[in-house]
Parts: sequence; C-alpha cells; structure tokens
Amino acid sequence: MQRKGITKYIGLTIGILAFISHPVLAATITDIPVCSTLPGGGLTTNCTRDNAKKTLSVNITATTTTLPPLLLPGTLGKIVLSNAQVYNGTMTPEVWELKAGDLLNVKLLNNLTPEADPNLHMTNLHTHGLIVRPSIHFATRDPADKTVTDIGDNIFACTAPQSRVAECAMHGLLTDKMGANMMHYSIKIPTNHPEGLYWYHPHWHGSGNSQVGRGLSGLIWIDRPDESDLYDRKAASGRYMMLKDLTIENVALGQNGANGTGRLSVVSKTPADDLAIPNCVDKHWDENIGMCLSADKKDMRLFTVNGQVYPELKISAAGSEIWKIANTSGSMTYQLSLRRTDAGPKYGNKIPMQIIAKDGVIYGQSCGTATDPRCDTVLLMPASRVTLYVARPADTPASDIVHANLVTEKVNTNADVWPEVSLMNVSFAVLGEHPAPKPHIKVNSRGRDDVDRSIQEESATPDDLKAASRFNTLYGMHAHKKGDALQHHGRKPNSSKKKNQKSLPETKSPDNKIPADPAKESPAPSAPKPDTPVSSGKVPAANPIIAGACPADGSDRLTNKQGRLVVLDINVDDFLIGAGVMDLAQASSGQSIPSVEINKITPLPWLAQTGPQICTHANSNEVWYIANNLSTNNSEMHNFHIHQTKFTVLDVFQPKQADGTTLGFIIDPSTWKGNVQHDTFPVPIGGWIKVQMNFGKTQVGDFVYHCHILEHEDGGMMAHIRVLPE
Repeated sequence: MQRKGITKYIGLTIGILAFISHPVLAATITDIPVCSTLPGGGLTTNCTRDNAKKTLSVNITATTTTLPPLLLPGTLGKIVLSNAQVYNGTMTPEVWELKAGDLLNVKLLNNLTPEADPNLHMTNLHTHGLIVRPSIHFATRDPADKTVTDIGDNIFACTAPQSRVAECAMHGLLTDKMGANMMHYSIKIPTNHPEGLYWYHPHWHGSGNSQVGRGLSGLIWIDRPDESDLYDRKAASGRYMMLKDLTIENVALGQNGANGTGRLSVVSKTPADDLAIPNCVDKHWDENIGMCLSADKKDMRLFTVNGQVYPELKISAAGSEIWKIANTSGSMTYQLSLRRTDAGPKYGNKIPMQIIAKDGVIYGQSCGTATDPRCDTVLLMPASRVTLYVARPADTPASDIVHANLVTEKVNTNADVWPEVSLMNVSFAVLGEHPAPKPHIKVNSRGRDDVDRSIQEESATPDDLKAASRFNTLYGMHAHKKGDALQHHGRKPNSSKKKNQKSLPETKSPDNKIPADPAKESPAPSAPKPDTPVSSGKVPAANPIIAGACPADGSDRLTNKQGRLVVLDINVDDFLIGAGVMDLAQASSGQSIPSVEINKITPLPWLAQTGPQICTHANSNEVWYIANNLSTNNSEMHNFHIHQTKFTVLDVFQPKQADGTTLGFIIDPSTWKGNVQHDTFPVPIGGWIKVQMNFGKTQVGDFVYHCHILEHEDGGMMAHIRVLPE
C-alpha cells in the first residue's frame, strides 16, 4: 500500500526501528535442486534421464516428518517444526526441468503417517498448468478392475500408506497394480508446449489445502530450446522461488540458545481463522519481517521463500536476475513488490519489475507504457506463477549497494485480508566495471500459438479411448457416500461471515434445492436447443457411488450462439459450483448476467454431484462465463482454474458499489487484455469473467475445474468435465 505525504518519510524511522528489533540474521537463499533433461542440467539420487528416449524419470516419496531447525528473524533463534508433509524429505523437492516433447515418468510413493481422518494420509498428484492428457492405462481387461499400470495427469487416483491401502478401495478410485501405496504416472509433454513455470502438488479432495499447506509441492519448468528468441535469456541469470505460507500452532519459542518448537497445523487456516494474522494485519511491511506471531506467542504464520523465513539474496555486479516465482500456498494471495530499504528519501520506493511470463505463457504483460512495460506490483493468486526480470535501479550511483525487500502488499479478497510482509532481503552489488543492466528486455509474445498447438497435439489412442469408456462406466468422480468421514480442513461456510467481509444485496435465492431422483445413463446426444441449460446433475437420497453419466440434454455440442455459464456460490454448509448453457446474447459487457440465467443453474458441492457437469468434444471452441454469484453466504472473490488446458480471458465485469468502490481487490485490466492466456484467474464478487475455452485431442478424457483457493475447493467448489472424441 502506498503511504501519503509525510508518512512516507516517517516510514524511514519505522523501518529503522523495525530492523533494529529484527537484526539481519537471514540465511542466504538456497537454490532448489533440479532433475533435468536440459543440456548440462542437474540430477539427484531421486531421478534419472534417458536422452535417447527423451525421458525424465523421478521418484517422489510423500512423508510426514519433522523439518530441520528453521532460522527465524530477529532474536527469535531457530524453530523445529513437526507434522510437515513433504516430498523427498524437504519443503523444496527437485524442480523437474524438461524440454517440450519429453516424457515425464513419476513414481509416487505414499509413506505419510496414518491419521485419524484418512483423508489426511491419502494422496495423489497433479501437474498444475501442463497441457497434457488425463490418460489411463488399465492393468487388465477385466471391466471391473480399477488397477492401472500408469496414468497421465489424472486426479481420479488414490494412494494410501502401506498399512491403510484397503481405504483406497472404499473410494472406488484408480490404484496402481504394484500396490495402492504407490502410483506410476507417465506424462508426455507436447512438442509445442509453451515454455514456462508449472508445479506439482496433491489433489486429494477434502485435504488439498492441508497437504499443500503442510509442504507437499514442487516446481516444473518446460523449456523450448527451439525458440531462443522468446526473450533475451542471456540478459540475466535465473533462479527458482517457491512462496509458501505455513500455519504453526503449539509454538514454544526457544530460550537461552535452545531451538523453539511448533507444529504445522492440519488446517491451513485463512486470516480470519488464524490467531497470528490479526496481530499483524494492520502493520507495515517493514514491521512484519517474514512472519506473524500471535499476542500470546502460541500461534505463528511463516511466509517462506524456498522453505526459508526472510532469506537474503545478493545480486551480483551484473545487476539483474530472472526470477521464476510460484505461489505454492494453499489459499494465500500475494501482491509482490520490491521496496527499497536504503536510508533516505528513497526508502520504501518500489523498484519496478518486468513480467516476462504468467501461468507458464510468455507474453510480456505491460503495466506501464510502450517504452517501459515494468510493473510496480505483481498479483499472484493461489497457484499462479510468474517469470520476472529484475534489474538494479538506474537512479543510484554505480558505487552504491542498493538494498531492498521483496514484499507482499496487503490484499483484501473481502473475506481474507492478507497482511503486508517482507519476504526476502535483496541487495544489488556495486557495479564496478560492469555496465548498468538493461531496465527491461524485449519479450516475444508468441505463447498463445504454442498453447493452441499443444491442445491439438497429443491424440488419444484406440486403447486410451477404450480405457476412458471403461473409466466412465466405473465412476465419474470420487465415490464418497454420505456419512463418510470426509472433512474439508479449512473454514466451513457456516462459521459465520469473516471479520472483514462486506456484502451487497443478493441477486439470487440461496435455496439450492437438491433433486431426489437418481441420475441415469444418458442416451446418444441429440441436437441442442439454444435455450436449454445444462443439468447440474441430480442427487439420489442415498447418494450411491457416482455413475458418471453426461447430461442427457445434448449440451455436449453448442451452437455458435451458445456459451456455457459456470456459477460459483456458497450456502450455509458448502462451497458450490454449477454449469449450464446460456444464449450469448443474454450477456453484455459491463453488465451483470441476468438473474433469470443465474437462477437456471443449481450449484452443488462436489460430493453431491452425480456426473460431469459439462461434456464437450475435441475440436470444440467455446465461450464460458464464470459468474461469482453474490448471495447471502457468498461475498468473496474466487480463483477459477481448469486442468489440462488454458483459457483466454476476453472480458471482465467487476461491479462497483454506490460509493464507487469494489468488493475485494481491483482486477487490473493489464492482467488480461491482449489475448492473455491463463490457467487460474480471479473472479470478481457479483461479477464475471468471460473466457475462450479450446478443447482438442490432448484433452480427451475426464478432468476437473474448480476454485484454486484450496479452502474453497476442499469445501466443494469443484466440478467434473468430460471431453469426448470429435
């Protein structure tokens, strides 16, 4: 947040006092190890590569563990954190570096410690943002057998610790023929896949927020050596950065040089639920140094970079770097800036940064002018990634060291207020004989063409199509039954409105009634009617194992006058999502979608859905409106995400209140104008985003779309889509 008038200079005094109370004891930022197929790329004992077969094979083991002592800022010493869930024993497992066209083989082994709630120790894997197939290769020809030899990026899979493998069968999901404590993934990267940063994480519904929040995540980099002109790769050296907030309970700070202790919370809490957040939400970035501590010092929130609290990064005399940053938090939103900490009138000034890529697509977002595209702040909703060019400011003598902090500014989603926090200490070395770095570099925005080619590249084989058909007859989604011990480990919607949440008059009745008659297998699709909405599915009273049938209304093929309407909502008990078909003439730029269209949709939580909300075909190009319905229980921002593909944001409607303000943060048009493609994007309260969805051969199969604030996804805001052959 910008300070006004004299407070900018008062900030100098505040900052000095803050840094006196938090002396610089930061450790040097650690580099994340890599498993790479790139020339000269690294390997660890957890991976091998076969250059002839263009294959990277990696082993990841999910474990529950106690982390090594972690250095805290100031005089707080070190803290030992228990109850972490991590891959390969660390908060920063290997980055998987691959070339477009490579094959990624992953063996996931589940060694998590069994817990009272089985959903906390059951897990799977998702390669977030990759445009790859959700393939299934069954182990036998028995149509009732759900064991597989391997799968692609498919979340309908289960692993459990060795002593609890029988629990996977209770969920009716895919299991590995070698044992339900493991899963083999085989993921082909399209040869035209866009270069950029992606990540891997669990996707177990009900505890995704907890598992990601306790540490289970890692990074993926896809390289395009055939497109060296995308941007000036030699302009600066690059580094990976993982941002993750950690919720710590049962804190006992160290005394007399001894290490403190704390426990990673099962519930990766949001600010309104977290005792550590309110104690610092009104403080400035130079007061919150890498953490928030509750008044009684029993609860703590850590804001880590590469698993460290407030690490130190020294940029060499070259004066610039390329940062590849991922928000690997479960629910936190970051608004990144680089603020100067040099004493004097420049204290607190922002050093602008250039966006090279976002969500794994290089396009060169401009926040400024045609001659200077740099941005003062960079928004990262949960799961978003960004590639930044950062350069030493030109207004400082070459003989001076420049000091700064990487900061997350205050962000308000109208439900959660994330505080200002200094994440990392940064210094730019004296230039010496080196020339001053370029303030920004040229970026070739060719990413959209790569996305379109990737969507059409990976064809389903006849065996894949048989497997998909067999999969659809087994089930369509997680086959929980009512009465199961499933919990979503985060805020329940009925835990009352959050402290900072404002609301407007609702535009739709919140009475989301659930039909009682069971879903039936759909007949062959018939010609669609322009005004026929997609059924959201019907829930039988006993909620038996899900059949997975497509809607029987012909909505798998749209006319050129139709689009899809996805509605996000919250009722007293659940986070909800629903889908239907809408006449595109009903929606107008700058206006709300008519309530009559919203009310045609019955949003449901994940466990109440009986099959795909949307069925479509390969080679379909569709317009979707994702509407965030303002209702009695829903007046907060959401974060739309879809698997296996990307979407182009065509328009955004963010309504204003009578006083001209918006609910939640303002969505900057620079983040979407210019045919920018994403795999996550914020949905404004009471408004909508209009997106272009393209489905091709690569998407044939079953996957999901959901809110990627994982607290919301765990609570039910996820739905199933099926892409059928052309």
